[in-house]
Amino acid sequence: MAIFLIGISPWAALVVVAIGLNGLFSGVVIPATASMIGLETPRDAQSTVFGFNASSIALGFFFGPLIGGTVAATSGVPAALFVIAALSLVLATLLATGAREPPR
Repeated sequence: MAIFLIGISPWAALVVVAIGLNGLFSGVVIPATASMIGLETPRDAQSTVFGFNASSIALGFFFGPLIGGTVAATSGVPAALFVIAALSLVLATLLATGAREPPR
């Protein structure tokens, strides 16, 4: 939702706060993903799964600006931010419904 806040922000200070929130959330999600992989994946498959995770992050860094730049060029920067926010909401919903706490 921090990206959505950037899209509707009327002030530069609010953009800075939203970018800070986005960084904070990223700083929580990335280690949590690595932890889930470590807990849920058998030891002999962990290197493969961690490799897929790293590859997906790299693909996101490639396709994200490509898609976002295309949307921004055709519909404007706020529209690109709203598309990113909508995709993030869809992914968060999938994660909330599909992720499970590992048994202890």
